[in-house]
Amino acid sequence: MWGSKSSSGGLVVPTILLVEDDYNTRFGLGEILSSEGYDVVLAKDAYEAIKKVDRKTDLLLSDLQIPGMSGLELWHQMSHQYPALVSIIMTAFSTPEIKLKAEESGVFSLFNKPLDIDQLLLGIENVLHQNKLNASNIFNEGNVIESRFN
Repeated sequence: MWGSKSSSGGLVVPTILLVEDDYNTRFGLGEILSSEGYDVVLAKDAYEAIKKVDRKTDLLLSDLQIPGMSGLELWHQMSHQYPALVSIIMTAFSTPEIKLKAEESGVFSLFNKPLDIDQLLLGIENVLHQNKLNASNIFNEGNVIESRFN
């Protein structure tokens, strides 16, 4: 599924930071994502997520209602510190206002609970693929600009 290689020659495995306060959902979804080949880091609240995020994190997958701050507030904070990070928010309380706030904040997708796992997995694959293409385009544009001035 993921064909890019790291500098050591191994396949790069996307890292998902899963933030969910419900224990069963957190570990159940974590197991599903791991079985799909993702490196999954679990956090039960916003503060634990802030401690665990790093440059290797590709996707923030967060519940909207988490202890400490909302998933949107967490995304806002992390997106400034890690601009390559992308986000999917899950919620049982979707409203037009929440959808608008998520869209305005740059969240890639908003998924309603109860989750349709197949749709969520497709959404994750899409956002990671799109992010990889964007990073590749930025890199290629940088090479073109650089070659014009050399």
